[in-house]
Amino acid sequence: MNTPLDISLAEWAELMKVPDVIDGWGLEDETPSEFASTVYGVKFDFVCEQPGYVGPLYILQGGALSAAPLVLGVIDGELSVFEF
Repeated sequence: MNTPLDISLAEWAELMKVPDVIDGWGLEDETPSEFASTVYGVKFDFVCEQPGYVGPLYILQGGALSAAPLVLGVIDGELSVFEF
């Protein structure tokens, strides 16, 4: 089912380790709950037509719609930003 899911605090902590997320939000000493309160975030258990189940897909959007959202997933075993 392609219903959006909540991002857990543990997942927010992992997202906060991704260099593009750190740079995009200027993260320094924020906690996962502080970061989550300033970002629109959603998770999907992503299933692709081919090859099938891909894994968690995260979409993060800041408060300005002038910037594109970050789309993250597991690439080669590491949580990374998808480049389109």
